[in-house]
Amino acid sequence: MKALRSARVFFEEQERKLAALKESRTDLLDGKSADDIRDDLATQKTWVAEQGDAKEGDIDALTAQEKELSGQVSDTEAVLSAKKAEAETARNQLATLEGRVENQRGTHSRAVTALAEARERNSDEELDKTLASASKALDQHIAELNAAKEKLEESGGDALLEDHESTLKHIAGLEQRLDEVRRQYGQDKAVLDSKNTVGIQQKLDASTSEMQRAEQELESLLSRAESAKLLEEVLIRHQQAAHRKYIAPFRHALEELGRATYQNPTFGVDIDEELAVTHRIMDGVLIPFDQLSTGAKEQLSILIKLATAQLVSDEDAVPVMFDDTLGYSDRRRLHRVVSAIENNTSAGQVIIFTANDDRFAGLTNATHIRL
Repeated sequence: MKALRSARVFFEEQERKLAALKESRTDLLDGKSADDIRDDLATQKTWVAEQGDAKEGDIDALTAQEKELSGQVSDTEAVLSAKKAEAETARNQLATLEGRVENQRGTHSRAVTALAEARERNSDEELDKTLASASKALDQHIAELNAAKEKLEESGGDALLEDHESTLKHIAGLEQRLDEVRRQYGQDKAVLDSKNTVGIQQKLDASTSEMQRAEQELESLLSRAESAKLLEEVLIRHQQAAHRKYIAPFRHALEELGRATYQNPTFGVDIDEELAVTHRIMDGVLIPFDQLSTGAKEQLSILIKLATAQLVSDEDAVPVMFDDTLGYSDRRRLHRVVSAIENNTSAGQVIIFTANDDRFAGLTNATHIRL
């Protein structure tokens, strides 16, 4: 379309130039054609010839007039010839541009037809939906890939993969050495067959032994590489199973503590696969952990430690430590959390470091040690 507009502008400009040339030629000829001027000149020459008895002064005047008219005719013919050449050039350019315009029209028509056919097969809305669906699937796959990479790093799988890659490189080197030994073996055997000397036989035996050692080392490395790969898969599988195993008991223990502490039966939490609390739920309101107030984060962190202590061991209790906590909680919530610590029986020992022991005055059975 841009080429079509350019061609149309050029065509209109050439039309204006041609009209100006025609107007200029008309002004120069003063309403007469070149043939009219030639006829006038011939008439003047005839008249001069008939005036044989004219005066010498009249003849000179007529001669001057003839020269002037001849000059005008020559100038007019030169201008006319130049303007005709310019007009012919403009016509040629116009024809070329019209051809280009016609080609562009054909191209545009084919493009419009192709677009209409494509829209009949698939509408713009369907294409947008397909693109949105593909983009969503791509984002989901990228998220799953990133999560898998994080799990791999945490399980130590990166180190196993690096060892596996190093082993593969070493195996490639051994295979290259093995090929070299085999080539040397073939050469030595050929020489031995032709000469059958003791020295060559010894060299052949040494090459054979080296090849056998290389093959044994290659087999050993391949076996170790497969074992490392299997170990990595087992570690990842067991890590995922362990996380899934602890999610439900951990959520149950934490929600029981939360409902008792907040005296709210609607208390609940969301826990991800890494056993991290992502949201707190209370009275149907879901709040991300990062958006909780500082005091609420303190209280929930204490409950998380107490719930974790319940899951560590079924037989032996474990100690739980807190360092200068509950500095941002209101008095009512402070007393409830202290009661939760007091009533907790899963922890073998609770150690609290604090510069304000008044916060934990509700721990009546606590032993106070001043440092």
